Amino acid sequence: MYNKLFITLWHSVNVDLFSILYCYHLHTLKRYYMKKILIYILVMFGLTTACDSDNDNDKHNYVSIEIPPNVKGSNLWIFLCYGQSNMEGQAPIEEQDKIVSDRFLSLSATDGEDGRKMGKWRKALPPICRAENHLGPIDYFGRTLLDVIPDSVYIGIVMVAVGGCPITYFDKDKNTAIIAKEESASMIHILDQYGRNPYGRLLNMAKIATMDGVIKGVLVHQGEKDAYNNEWRKEVRKIYRDLQQELLFDSTAVPLIVGEVVRLEYGGLFGHANHFINDIVNHYPNTYVASSENCLPANDNIHFNSEGYRILGRHYAIRYLEATNPGLAAICRQRLNALGYK
Repeated sequence: MYNKLFITLWHSVNVDLFSILYCYHLHTLKRYYMKKILIYILVMFGLTTACDSDNDNDKHNYVSIEIPPNVKGSNLWIFLCYGQSNMEGQAPIEEQDKIVSDRFLSLSATDGEDGRKMGKWRKALPPICRAENHLGPIDYFGRTLLDVIPDSVYIGIVMVAVGGCPITYFDKDKNTAIIAKEESASMIHILDQYGRNPYGRLLNMAKIATMDGVIKGVLVHQGEKDAYNNEWRKEVRKIYRDLQQELLFDSTAVPLIVGEVVRLEYGGLFGHANHFINDIVNHYPNTYVASSENCLPANDNIHFNSEGYRILGRHYAIRYLEATNPGLAAICRQRLNALGYK
């Protein structure tokens, strides 16, 4: 873009460098041309400076950070997140999404071209999941919580998600054999970033995260692929139990929250999965569903649009607060309503 601008501006001067210098020394260069040259220099300097500044900001945003000593422990709330493409995030990241609190963090589960490093904390700028992803529900789950919890508390996200995957990719007793049969190049590309073991990567990153904080919840968005029978909910519960047994968190204090997919009334292609997703609360304790009401889809009718993800993220947050602190959930609802949020 800058090359084209250079050519356009230079041609508008309509003189070559040698002619300019020659005329300058003869004191015959017209003021008209001098003004144009000055404009060119100022514009190019400004663009270059802005470009350098943006690059510096991008690099700064993804630099690994250390958890402040006064935050480590009970003041760092860790949420384990897994699922498929809607958990990854598939919607455009808009300007409003780039404003992120310093208290909202993510432990990267992969390396990324944007500078993120596996196993290192960074500011939770979108995309949270992997460098090639986009805006997702957890972006606004974290933001919504931070608006109502104490200022001394930080949010830490640990996320592993694989677009299009079955729930069994996160079953530690089944996934090795199932993944070995995967033939999709795009799926293999994602799996390779997780060492072809999504559950193992989630577990290992959770172990690193718990060196700094405390697990507060497990969030799931998966179901478009296979949430059409009772076996799905059993798998979701098994994965939660596997994590609980290996990470030794208190299952009575750590809710499992599963999100609905795009609803049928909004044209959702897999909306009939919501029947089985909602049924999970009838079988297991401390298990909840985040509604996708008012969460409109993108054009593919599979993923949510940007505003749909924002709303869904708020629904996850409210559901978490209802499970752990109903009074705070009421305050959160009041604030969201006052702001006109759904």
